[in-house]
Amino acid sequence: MMAQTAESTYLFTYLIVCLACAVSGVTIAAQVTTDMGSVYERKTFRKFVVAYIAFVVTNAFCAFANVNQIAAIGVPFTALNEIAISVCVYEWFSYVEYETNAAGMESSLYQMLSRIPLFAIIVFVASSPFTHYVFYYDSEGGFRRGPFYTLILGTAFLYLVYAFFHVLVKLIRTRSRSERDLCFLLLSFLLFPFAAGIIDVLIPRIPVFEMLSLLGIVIIYVNLQQAQIKVDALTGLGNRRAVQGELGDRLGAASEEEPVIFFMSDVDRFKEINDRYGHAEGDRALRIVAGVFGKIAAETGADAARWGGDEFVLAGSRRRVGDPRIMIRRMDQELARAVRDEALPYGIAMSTGYAVCASKNTKLDDATKEADRMLYEAKKNRRGA
Repeated sequence: MMAQTAESTYLFTYLIVCLACAVSGVTIAAQVTTDMGSVYERKTFRKFVVAYIAFVVTNAFCAFANVNQIAAIGVPFTALNEIAISVCVYEWFSYVEYETNAAGMESSLYQMLSRIPLFAIIVFVASSPFTHYVFYYDSEGGFRRGPFYTLILGTAFLYLVYAFFHVLVKLIRTRSRSERDLCFLLLSFLLFPFAAGIIDVLIPRIPVFEMLSLLGIVIIYVNLQQAQIKVDALTGLGNRRAVQGELGDRLGAASEEEPVIFFMSDVDRFKEINDRYGHAEGDRALRIVAGVFGKIAAETGADAARWGGDEFVLAGSRRRVGDPRIMIRRMDQELARAVRDEALPYGIAMSTGYAVCASKNTKLDDATKEADRMLYEAKKNRRGA
């Protein structure tokens, strides 16, 4: 009798924890907005949260079935639970890999190859009610692990092991303060499932994975919110606050052998566009200029940001940016092409100045003053012409 009461209390507590975790997951997923992170970040984070919710819900059914030894409920929900946790781990891996290797994770080939182990896991788990390879229920309705249970679970967690060491290598190699901060965040995010596994071995039957995974979700959600603060809502580029730290890191690593080029541009006669065509059209013009800066930044590994109003900045190594005068001509050409593609009823032109930073002692204020001085010289020349 006492054993039954203890089991009932355990089941009730377990179900309450699962319900609370599921509701929290749904709440967080609903709060992810389009201005939080990149499209891939939002998409992957949402899929991770949805897989987590599926895992928590199916786990509740599994707990109910196991305590009451009801195989008819346990078999289908255990299969769904194992698939959900595998998808959850894969999306965990995808999010971390995107943060450390965005180009790779956006590659269709990379995504296809990375999903092969996941597909194999799903096939094994889905067939297990018939093969008993991963799990099965005995004649009394008790859950039993199959011969490949540990292998399947270990294969899923290899995603996290790979991502962990990938982040660790990046942490060792990077000189950027912001990248180091991101690496520490991702490492803490990855440590939660490992900690959950250890605790589960030492103290079984506690919903520790559910709770620690939720903590990881909250950490990433907060990080997305902080990133939102540093993103210019209109253009999608980083804002002045966001780029200052990156620029400080870049200038701190500048040298005569590896100088940093700092560009500053503003849109010519932007007020006339606003006055004549309206502020909505002015916003459109700024987004077009931002698209040019974003494209060049992606191709050269530079940092781009909206500095304020109609001013934009770009900073990158001379080795990748090239001759600054040639880069300015390229900016103008890219902008002219974008204006033609948009079939605008007006033209958009920029005046651009730059500063060559060849010493780690170069201050950001000095770079902006020099670039600003050249910018207004270029603007005077345009007006004179």
